[in-house]
Amino acid sequence: MQSYSGSGFGRNVIFRDYMEIYPEKPTPENSSSCELTFDDLINLIKIDSQKNLKRTEQNILWWVDLTCEEKSAGVVNVMMHKFGVPRELEESLYSNRLSALPDERLKFGVNTMRTAEKGDKPVRSFNVTIQSIWLKNLPVIQIQPNWIYGYTGRFKKWIMSLYVRFAPFLSYSHVPDQEKIGFIRHVADCLYTHCHSTGLLVPSAAKRQHLDFLLKPTDVEKRGLPVFEANTLSLHLLDLGATGSAPNCLLTFSQIEDESDISPKFKGSVLPTSGALGRTKHAIRSLLLNVIQAGGVSAAGHLVDSSFNILHLLIHLTHEVTLSHMTSRMGVWMNAIELGTKDLATTKQYFHIRSLLDMISVASDYVNPFKTSLSGLNLEDETTLLGKDISKISLLCEGDPHLDFKGVQHWEDRLQYIRSKTLDIKEEYRTKLDEQRNFW
Repeated sequence: MQSYSGSGFGRNVIFRDYMEIYPEKPTPENSSSCELTFDDLINLIKIDSQKNLKRTEQNILWWVDLTCEEKSAGVVNVMMHKFGVPRELEESLYSNRLSALPDERLKFGVNTMRTAEKGDKPVRSFNVTIQSIWLKNLPVIQIQPNWIYGYTGRFKKWIMSLYVRFAPFLSYSHVPDQEKIGFIRHVADCLYTHCHSTGLLVPSAAKRQHLDFLLKPTDVEKRGLPVFEANTLSLHLLDLGATGSAPNCLLTFSQIEDESDISPKFKGSVLPTSGALGRTKHAIRSLLLNVIQAGGVSAAGHLVDSSFNILHLLIHLTHEVTLSHMTSRMGVWMNAIELGTKDLATTKQYFHIRSLLDMISVASDYVNPFKTSLSGLNLEDETTLLGKDISKISLLCEGDPHLDFKGVQHWEDRLQYIRSKTLDIKEEYRTKLDEQRNFW
């Protein structure tokens, strides 16, 4: 686990103490990589908060990122007892699945934090839970073998035509699912566009072409039904410091994603920078480092103004890189169904229409509660916690034109469009099927 502060950015700190292990204090010889307890860490945050009240030119803000291989009771207890994360969020912290309840998206909360000198101290917080989502086992595949694209003989077009004609009669259950590789590559491309982040480890894959064939229902069952894979990121803006100061600690918590199944480079390795969430956090940390080194004179200089701005960017960027890929893959699936239906209506297409509508409903259960949750917040009572940043909460739904990020409302509209068009395709399918029955 790593912690980064405005004054000591990039210092690796090893925390060992949720088992109540208290190592020796750091010395000048090992200060670049030292061992601390969580109590030591929180004391540093409090000291910086006290100093922030006296500073007029700059503040020290903290971002503590907890990543673990498995979400255990020990880590969750640290978050609640040491940092003061609200206890009512305990169940959602253990799971990578979110319900459709609005309370699991945005929530203000209060808890107590154990302190050695004054007993329990109340901790106010603003809590957001988001997910990275990708569609596994997309049942739209490449029907041409890879070798055909390197073949230059005169029979190339004839061979490709044979594959197209006989594809409905062949089994493609052996075709590997390339969606995870495509998703990770999409994430890396988006992070380069928004954060100019480079050096992220990206799996290689052959370029897929001719995504125009729908698997038969039996092939889908053999390869696995379409399903969403998700990883949860919880963000907690905490008031751990002095009374009268703005929240100076952002706590983030997620599980490390295993990528050993998609590339030999990742085999046996557990990297905090793996997966969509790991890469996104790494990109923002790199961007933040550049801002600090430039003394805040940067296009992303607003990141050092308040902890809320980092939370704001994490939410928008995670949704940008994951929901854009999810909706585009749904669009590919929808277009393949539409093309197949216009050619010939079969039972296979009805199976895909029904499955796609189910996937849209699941995705909507994640996106839609954000707006309901936002409308249920009593922002007037929380101005003392967030101050001027309180007005930025609405941007989570509306989008941020200054950062060129789309809000949750955009993705809700996009899913509604895909659903509406899929229902139109369903009606077209029924009409086409009736015409075929009447003809025969």
